Amino acid sequence: MNQSFVLITPAELEALMNRVVKSAVEDAVKKVLAVQDVEFLTVAQSAKMLRVSPETIYRMVDAHEVEFKMVGRTIRIVKQSLFKK
Repeated sequence: MNQSFVLITPAELEALMNRVVKSAVEDAVKKVLAVQDVEFLTVAQSAKMLRVSPETIYRMVDAHEVEFKMVGRTIRIVKQSLFKK
């Protein structure tokens, strides 16, 4: 088995690490900014808004009819997804 290694200088390694970290930070910032534009509701708030029971909202979540996120063990519904269709 023939293995080959590429040797780089400490300066090259530092430059590479800086590019990787910068890219990761930029991606994280984009994700945070995207979430800031989203309004989340509880199951109870969603049910009240649509004038349905919370069980209906849970069924919608199970059927993936609405967008949602899990926050710990609780469900948060993306408000905008309640009005799509």
